[in-house]
Amino acid sequence: MRRRRSDPAIEAIVDASVSSSGHWRRWARAEPAAEARWGGRPALGAWAEPGARSPGTARFRRRWQREPITVREIMEATAAFASPSSTLCEVCRIMRDEECAVVPVVGEGRTVVGIVIDRDVVLRCLGEASPSLLAADVMAHDFDCVVPDERIEDVAILMGERSILRLPVVDRTDRFLGMVSMARIARHADDDEDLQDTLGRIASARSFWHRGWR
Repeated sequence: MRRRRSDPAIEAIVDASVSSSGHWRRWARAEPAAEARWGGRPALGAWAEPGARSPGTARFRRRWQREPITVREIMEATAAFASPSSTLCEVCRIMRDEECAVVPVVGEGRTVVGIVIDRDVVLRCLGEASPSLLAADVMAHDFDCVVPDERIEDVAILMGERSILRLPVVDRTDRFLGMVSMARIARHADDDEDLQDTLGRIASARSFWHRGWR
């Protein structure tokens, strides 16, 4: 299992360089002072650094602030999972009910020990149609996990590189928390132009058409 973590030191360096460049500088709409009002409306150009109170909905604020959306905000915390002893029929039932192609396999202590991919199930069943097959027999042991504070744009890039549409979410002790999917990430693209660009690059990449997505 490969778990991705955000490095605070690296994050600080990135934030500092980004702020100095101005390209990713995040601004918040400030509550205008009384003298800045005209006709009951905020004066143009009334800005403040992040932390100031901001009017409107979270979507409105994000349009102004360009706050990165994290996995925590969109993850499926109630996602179903299989155990190593689950039968292949039980795993397939989860795929059908959840309408998903990837099912996490969770062992003792809610630790993710593998993932079952629909394509692997089909290939395994074609070669060995045994009703006694278990999740442990068909699960992949080499897989990626993400943490809740991961930016969804970074997760989308990882999914594109791995040709997978769903990844387990774990905490810093590798405890299973839920799942994050490309479908949920795509729903937030309307409010994030950079995410739109990222998804566009993934969709138009040659690998998108020539490699099987899971």
